[in-house]
Amino acid sequence: MGRITLVGAAVFLCVSTGWAQETPQTNRARVMAASAASPPPAFFLALGAEAAGYHVNTKMPNGFVPRTVCLARWPEKTRLSEKRWARVSKAKRDCAALQRSYVTSLVRDTKEGDRYVVQELWLWVYDTPESARRAAENMDDMTLEKHPYEVWIRGAMVVILEQRWRFRSAGQALAQAVAGRLTEKDGWSPLRPLTK
Repeated sequence: MGRITLVGAAVFLCVSTGWAQETPQTNRARVMAASAASPPPAFFLALGAEAAGYHVNTKMPNGFVPRTVCLARWPEKTRLSEKRWARVSKAKRDCAALQRSYVTSLVRDTKEGDRYVVQELWLWVYDTPESARRAAENMDDMTLEKHPYEVWIRGAMVVILEQRWRFRSAGQALAQAVAGRLTEKDGWSPLRPLTK
């Protein structure tokens, strides 16, 4: 086989198998488009709609919005420490495996003083269960802008409860309620024991 034919075969293989690498911008656009075109599973919407003492933010008439933490532009290696670049490299790989991403905003029915108590529930859907677990395990305090969080995994799906430090007790109580719905009997497993 000639050199040109080999090159052509390699290009065809990359395109046909999806091996051709996306740019961060096209990756983000793909995830957002897929999320907008396909609503999240019913169980995810029920988690928000049926959370005791909470209601879905009225600014989300569908109960969710497509959103992703994956960036359209990542920092350049030359501007980062080795440790920071290692984290960015993991995040880029995890984002490449992400298929759909949703978030719903939960507001407690009663205020804390004069402040609304708001927590977010995320659903990330990956290409494989292995990708989902790897992404969950790679999460750190920068993934959700230093907000505390709890994580549950089932197959290729990851559910994250993003909390707020200023409403920590409320967030922990909501996490216990979510854990009561995402049970091991139904195939869910927490990434780590819930914070008490």
